[in-house]
Amino acid sequence: MERPIAIIWFERCYLGAFAIKTLFLILNWDRVNSAVAQIGTTIALLLWFGVVHRHSTVSRWLVVAFSIWGVISFALAAAWGGYGILPNCLLLVATILNAIAAFQLIDSRAEGWFAKAAS
Repeated sequence: MERPIAIIWFERCYLGAFAIKTLFLILNWDRVNSAVAQIGTTIALLLWFGVVHRHSTVSRWLVVAFSIWGVISFALAAAWGGYGILPNCLLLVATILNAIAAFQLIDSRAEGWFAKAAS
C-alpha cells in the first residue's frame, strides 16, 4: 500500500521535530536528566516506527496524546521562564511540528492506513 499524503507529512514533521529536540538536548545536556532524555528518545522512535511501519492505532493515539501533552508542557515552561531564547525557540518549533504531525494522524486521509492493520 502506498503511503497517503497525511502519513508522509506526519513522518516529515515528526522526524523534523525529533531532530530539533535532539539538538535541544545536545545544547542543554547539563540541564536535562539524561536517563529521561534517552527513554523519551527511544519512545519517540518506537512510536514513529509503530505509525509508519506497523500501522499501529495504539501508536497513533499515543502520538496524539503526547503531542497534546507537549503543547501544554511548552506553554507551562514558557510561562515559568523556560530555558532561554534559543532553546525556547527550538522547543516552540518542535512543538509546532509535533502538533502538525499529530493533526495528520487524525486527518481522514490517514484512516485507510490504520484500517490496513485491522484487516
